[in-house]
Amino acid sequence: MIKRPYKADIYSAGIILFNFLMGHMPFYEDKKLMGQDMYTVLTQKPEKFWILHQQKAPGKIVPEEFKVLFQAMVHPNPKERPSIAEIRTSSWFNRETYTAKELKEVIKGALSQKR
Repeated sequence: MIKRPYKADIYSAGIILFNFLMGHMPFYEDKKLMGQDMYTVLTQKPEKFWILHQQKAPGKIVPEEFKVLFQAMVHPNPKERPSIAEIRTSSWFNRETYTAKELKEVIKGALSQKR
């Protein structure tokens, strides 16, 4: 296990987690999302960032604990980003998860909705 991951890896992991949760990217380097520079919105008006993303993905529920963790992981100052150990102690990371059987049912339901 890597003991000191680079802070860019923490940033990248935050982007991946967001994509898993929301089904789309939080922001792009070369274009605007919904007419907004979403990284600037995130750093200046985080509540607006989350409102816009909820509009893009209606029905998705974003736990407050995830918002806090994501914002920390993509903090503009790499020195302010959490370590792996800090991420592992976050309330979002330690939330209750599905059993294998429950997860199978959730995936089956999601796949049947896409057809």
